[in-house]
Amino acid sequence: AAGADPAEHYALAGYAEGRHPNAAAAARHAREAGRELMGEVDPAWYLAAYPDVAAAGVDPAEHYALAGHAEGRLPSAQAATRHARRQEVDPEWYVARYPDVLETGLDPAQHYAVRGHAEGRLPNPAHLPVKAWAPVEDKAPAARPLAQYPLVGVVTPVRNRRAWSVDFARMLDGQDYPLFRFYAVDSNSTDGTPEALRRLDTAGCTVLSAPDSAYWTAATNIGVARALADGCDYILTINDDAIIPPNFLKTIVDAAERAKARIVGSVIAFADTPGRLWGVGAYNNWSSGSFVQTAMAGAWDDALEQIPLSPEGLIVADYLCGNGTLIHRSVFEEIGLYDVRHLPHYHADSEFTMRAELAGIERWVAPSARLYNRFTDAGDGIFAARNQRLFSFRSANYARPLVFIINTYCPDEMKARALVRYFALFVKEPSVRTWSRLLRVVKLIDTPVGSRRVSCADFFPPSDPAMRAAEDLDILLGLSESAFLALLYPTLLRRLEFEAERTRHTDAIRSGCDRRDIVREILARPEARYARHAHAAFLLAYLAKENNSAETLTPAERRLLAAYIEAGRLPTRAEARALTDVPAGIGSGVERSDALTVYLNVDVLCMAVTDPKAATGVHRYVQNVMQELARNARIDLRLFHAPQLEESATELRAGLLAGATFAEHGLRPRTGVVFYPYFPFAGVDQRFEALPQVFTVCDLFPLTNPDWFSAAAIANFNGQLRYLAQADHVLCISAATEDALRTTFPTLPATSSVAHLGVVRRSGNDGDTASVSHIGLDGKPYFICVGTIEPRKNLRTVIAAMRHLRSAAVQDLRMVVVGQAGWSITAEGLTDLAEADAARITFLGRVPDEQLWDLYSGAVCTVFPSLAEGFGFPIVESFSCGTPVVTSNGSSMAEIAGSGALLVDPTDPIAIAVAVERLVTDPALHATLAREAELRSRHFTWEVCAARHVEAFERVAARREAPDRPTSWRKDVATAPQSVGSSVQ
Repeated sequence: AAGADPAEHYALAGYAEGRHPNAAAAARHAREAGRELMGEVDPAWYLAAYPDVAAAGVDPAEHYALAGHAEGRLPSAQAATRHARRQEVDPEWYVARYPDVLETGLDPAQHYAVRGHAEGRLPNPAHLPVKAWAPVEDKAPAARPLAQYPLVGVVTPVRNRRAWSVDFARMLDGQDYPLFRFYAVDSNSTDGTPEALRRLDTAGCTVLSAPDSAYWTAATNIGVARALADGCDYILTINDDAIIPPNFLKTIVDAAERAKARIVGSVIAFADTPGRLWGVGAYNNWSSGSFVQTAMAGAWDDALEQIPLSPEGLIVADYLCGNGTLIHRSVFEEIGLYDVRHLPHYHADSEFTMRAELAGIERWVAPSARLYNRFTDAGDGIFAARNQRLFSFRSANYARPLVFIINTYCPDEMKARALVRYFALFVKEPSVRTWSRLLRVVKLIDTPVGSRRVSCADFFPPSDPAMRAAEDLDILLGLSESAFLALLYPTLLRRLEFEAERTRHTDAIRSGCDRRDIVREILARPEARYARHAHAAFLLAYLAKENNSAETLTPAERRLLAAYIEAGRLPTRAEARALTDVPAGIGSGVERSDALTVYLNVDVLCMAVTDPKAATGVHRYVQNVMQELARNARIDLRLFHAPQLEESATELRAGLLAGATFAEHGLRPRTGVVFYPYFPFAGVDQRFEALPQVFTVCDLFPLTNPDWFSAAAIANFNGQLRYLAQADHVLCISAATEDALRTTFPTLPATSSVAHLGVVRRSGNDGDTASVSHIGLDGKPYFICVGTIEPRKNLRTVIAAMRHLRSAAVQDLRMVVVGQAGWSITAEGLTDLAEADAARITFLGRVPDEQLWDLYSGAVCTVFPSLAEGFGFPIVESFSCGTPVVTSNGSSMAEIAGSGALLVDPTDPIAIAVAVERLVTDPALHATLAREAELRSRHFTWEVCAARHVEAFERVAARREAPDRPTSWRKDVATAPQSVGSSVQ
């Protein structure tokens, strides 16, 4: 408008005013201004949540910073959850109810999202009951006599809850119903429950015995069968955790008799939360995955007033649980007892009423029949932490009935969708292997009954990620149409599909589109590129049968793809194992006629098959030492495991342990050594009681530093330590651990020695920038912290150190945290702690080994200020990549780090910040430490570690022949650790 020449205007005035000379400069400025916003983005989640962004093909982090944030979009699932919580808050009501919120200085909505929800606060008055609650029995009319009193058999399974069982029996004895018998079915209680019940000497009480293995179903069937034989007209199944008013029996029998109803359930409420309902019957919603779920769970009493009643005053129920359900004897005579074969514990009660539905028997709930359970919603509900293990395919007691119910009662076209949706609703943070196992279960129920030929091993996916991805894709492509659509997105992207996506793919398949083309389209999306476990490039090459994408594939993927193309089929698991760097055939190919036989316990390896979180440093130690011992001509290696881990061992025999020699079951050897590289899963194996025993101890921290651990973990560790009383020798992974062991147990009769752990050396030290580019650092320098997120790793202090890293030289420095969730503290909690520095911190969780090496190599340094370590794997891993380390000056860290690290007080954030800044600003120091680190790493190899083991085995075997065992701790001087040298301070 001024008519000025634009170039002159910018030179004379525009530059000083902060204007931009061109579009590229404006874009650069916008990206720089949005740098912190970019760090908040979870790329895969963002692209899945906003398909228009994925369709545009733009970088998700840049889109959020430049446009999405202003449009009100959310960067991650965590942010979406907090946003949803903020929307629930009534600010005035919240502050009035919780005045202490004002003292925090937080906005009420923010307080609830960040703290209040976790503290159990309520966001608005709608979460309160509409009106004051009063016990049902207090407002019920006076009990009237019944026209007749049929004989009722009350059946209650009991086991090791003596106080509750006795209280319940007394409540039954106080009932105003005159004619009933009480059958308490005890499953081998050890706390005196059956004796206590007999001592009550209440009329009509019969204590029956069930086998120790009898869960709810078998025990209940024993009581029901006895009640029917005794001529009972009705059976009431009820748990001993129930609290019942004195008129409960009369109320529920009256409701059944007046309505001529053969199955009547109760209204169940929480005893500790007056007016809040635990459930009113149960229901199945196959399409949403909400099946065998309690109806009205968590609602308040007044919600019952909105439910229509039958003319007799009953509520129609789809299904019922077994707590407080009255069943006429004719129902059992018509459809049989509870199904103990398929449903040994969970859901047998609901399944019984599903069978009743098929038989045309109506199910009801009597709103006047009220009982209260003793459990709390937070501590004992299905979402309680201790119950989450039930909602997994690791619990046969839960998974088997779940699959049986879907297979038997769900419509065929809904089976896969129902199971997948259930899984997404109730399984928290499933691992990649758990998703893969879900696919295999769906394959089973998708196969016609007459064609099912499966073994236990079919449910265990391969441990190799590429092999697992290829197998999963083959299974997916072979499913029926409905199952394929239900598993398409969960298999490829680890999420549920949106309705629009499902509709589009359904139409495509029905119009003749090849399934492989649909898979290719999904794998080509930007979302797949950001999904860590999608293996998109590998699967696209696998579908095309082409190995021309070598630069984007890992070595393992390239080898597997080459073998697939050459053979025209996917290799077997044993064949795939032979392609890896670690030789298959553990223990084969070496003549061992005069070798020392070592029986090695592999419980740790077996446990990691079903629980990926068990694949920790101990797992790495056991695997690598086992492989080195298998190669050693002085050792004849035989493996063994706890009987309870047989299924996991079966899978390992087809993979990691292919070709290994296992100890015979009936064997009782007289020569050799038995070696427990970690405490055994189920006690020492009695087959080897005649042999000298060697144990490895990694640390004693649960004993010496109990504040870092839960009471359960401490108790478990104390129990494990008792095995050392029968040890002949103890291997320690550092001199620090050995010193602690000898100090703590000065008179324990065993010798000890040190065997430092190793690291698989990496060829080349240059990090693959493509491997780390997607984590949002945009070329910024970073340091890396590696380890499980738990208090001992001391991440709080590192975050505090970030506040001191704000000078010009380090203001762009980022902190990258790699490690799975542990206990006591979460990534979310640490992010909140970081406050203004949160945008400079990236939590990656657990990453594949290849990416971890690249992260080490690309880092300025590794920061590992742990409060205590038995060894400290991240130190030597970082060293092997030529990356200096900042670590603690105590415990084993100084011993392991030697001259390749800067040692600091781990509790001093300023000291940590100063050390990091020195490595950033002093190239000479950084280069010196990098050289020292690489040289130092050469001392830590698995070959040397295994050699120390062999020396210990041979000495302890020779000593067993001598009569004089030591009476106090003795250190084997021959294996004392070498001097660790001086440290750069």
